[in-house]
Amino acid sequence: MDNRTHGFRQFECLKPVILRSLGRNKILILRRVRGNSFCSMTKMLIEMSENLGIPLSTLKSNARELRRMELVEFGGVEARLTDRGVVVLGIVGESFGSDYDNIALSGGENEK
Repeated sequence: MDNRTHGFRQFECLKPVILRSLGRNKILILRRVRGNSFCSMTKMLIEMSENLGIPLSTLKSNARELRRMELVEFGGVEARLTDRGVVVLGIVGESFGSDYDNIALSGGENEK
């Protein structure tokens, strides 16, 4: 885990807002970028599309939105989280499955 993601417990109350605002696909992309090992965004998105069954066009759109929000940087050889992206993942934490399923997916998740 990235050492920059520790120490965000005081912002735990923002977790439901972030999960709903970003949505499942963007959170998945952020997590994949965090674990990136010198891989381009395109390659990561292709792998995610194949492994998760999410249309590549959807993932590309979500990645562009993350870049506009200044949560990720890409366009060269390597995709990476910005400091802002690290903070967002620090708040969301590792309990993606149960918390995300209960909060964000229950009712009205709007994904592109």
